[in-house]
Amino acid sequence: MLTVEQSERLVIDPLVRLWNTEVRPQVVPNACVLSARIASEVFTYFGIKHEVIPMAVMAMNDKMLAHQRAGLYFKEWDADAWSVGVGFGDNMVATGNDNRDGNGFDGHLVVVTESFYVDLTAYQFDRVGRGIETGGSLVVPREEVTYPFVLTEGSLNSWFHISLKQGHMVVLNNNNNSYKNSPDWRNHYKRQTGDIIRSIRDEISS
Repeated sequence: MLTVEQSERLVIDPLVRLWNTEVRPQVVPNACVLSARIASEVFTYFGIKHEVIPMAVMAMNDKMLAHQRAGLYFKEWDADAWSVGVGFGDNMVATGNDNRDGNGFDGHLVVVTESFYVDLTAYQFDRVGRGIETGGSLVVPREEVTYPFVLTEGSLNSWFHISLKQGHMVVLNNNNNSYKNSPDWRNHYKRQTGDIIRSIRDEISS
């Protein structure tokens, strides 16, 4: 009998492959809402328990992590300390405030199963020349996602930490559910989702 982790892998592995070969070439790199919607539909079809979570995300190189943990003010950062992030508008990390200017979802959407943290569009944060490389779509065993992770001493926020191929990613639920108003969430993309489901189903049964 398969474990929960093995059962999830039977679906997640082909989902990642199909996202990157069939959907990713047709969409913008930051299509996290679309990727999470498709993943959620696929997981629901195959009976995989999961949660869609809006995140504030910061990917950074080793130097920036050291600066952050030392509590250095930005004027004290070295020129080769780099980070890229999303989801920090209007103090949403602290308040969960969704009342922005209506110009889109300020955050990053991921899906978490019982065994894995799944981020199909993590590659949008790649800055390879700056020491930040995700390695592509992320599928991280939950025991490898460090929590709580103190990014800056004295901060009230407890982050989740993920080691990347190069650098680090820290994530925090920013409680911004405005993604549900996004066209990429409201549209079910039935054709793409259906094609992926059929391909995975055929692969599992073969």
